[in-house]
Amino acid sequence: MSNFLYGYNISYDDFIDEVIKCFKGTKDYFYNKQLLIELYETKYGICDHVNTTNPLASVQFNQAEDYFSDTLYHSYLSNFVYRDLGKKLNMSFDDFISRPRYEIEAMLRIIEDVDKKKSKMNDDIMKDLENNKPKPFNTE
Repeated sequence: MSNFLYGYNISYDDFIDEVIKCFKGTKDYFYNKQLLIELYETKYGICDHVNTTNPLASVQFNQAEDYFSDTLYHSYLSNFVYRDLGKKLNMSFDDFISRPRYEIEAMLRIIEDVDKKKSKMNDDIMKDLENNKPKPFNTE
């Protein structure tokens, strides 16, 4: 098995051909399946099973397996929670997510603009308070 081209730029078909030529299966279905999974994960950078010292590498969650984080749903949920949209829009997440996409995008743009204006107003007020704070009273 040391002849596998781990990490090299070869086509998927060439990789499969190489696996078929070199793979010596056993009668143990689970062993064969796990070995092929590890070959796949190493080939595509999910986990380097050749060089890892982690005993849980074959079962631990890997970021490459996170299919949820790049979805539109995840983006909307993150915005809803972090921007406290439930209170700002007076609606539940289910109500929010059931809106048409163009409405959700419009709501997010408006909320972003409002948040920026509020932040600028708060900064201006804080600067004004700092500039106009009373001078210490001299008792001498």
